[in-house]
Amino acid sequence: MRFAIAIENDLAQELCHFKHKESFDTRLIEQVLHYYKSYPIFTKEYLKRYYDKTTLSKIFASYSAIAFDSSIEELSKHTSYKIILSKNKNDFPYVNINQDRIENNLSATFSKQENRLKAKEHFKALFEQAKHIFIYDNYLYKPNVWKEFKNFIQECFPKKELNIFYSQDSKLEAQHCKEVKELHSQYSFKIDRNYRAFEKLHDRYIIVDNQVQIILTSGFEHLMREDKDFTYTIRFVN
Repeated sequence: MRFAIAIENDLAQELCHFKHKESFDTRLIEQVLHYYKSYPIFTKEYLKRYYDKTTLSKIFASYSAIAFDSSIEELSKHTSYKIILSKNKNDFPYVNINQDRIENNLSATFSKQENRLKAKEHFKALFEQAKHIFIYDNYLYKPNVWKEFKNFIQECFPKKELNIFYSQDSKLEAQHCKEVKELHSQYSFKIDRNYRAFEKLHDRYIIVDNQVQIILTSGFEHLMREDKDFTYTIRFVN
């Protein structure tokens, strides 16, 4: 076993209450579990309360070099993620469970030559009920990217009335809009200048109904083909 994250004492106490079916703060536990990873590390007092005797014996035998009486900051250095969950601290290594730049989002990575079918099925499900989809890719105008983007629409977008928007960085022209319209008569495809935050960026973005944000680390051509690696992350828009 490897320790994944560290947890500050007040949160460790709530987690122990939760594990032992004692009275606990439901909202706080939900926030902790959002970041939770297997085998968290605590200061010694809570370590003994959280883990059973068999597990504790293995921990103390396997990690005899760790001074478990140390501060939570020192203990966090022995974790995989090097972070400490907190309910009010923001400075690293602390991660504020209520709101923090370090988030725990859903993601998937596909290696070179690895099939992307599961990613496409995931996108298809995310788009199924959508009414508005915003696309940001400042290379969308390039012929090879545009070709694969159209394939992406055909494979993943629902065949229904759908408003599709793009940014001015995409450098698209009337012909591009016409080609999308030809894919399905109920599609609209037009520029949206309201997304001012999406200008001159590196990553690619898909915003679904102003609620779900999908971040692509590379272009649509790398989703539709398998000659490069491809990663996407899904997060909620605040």
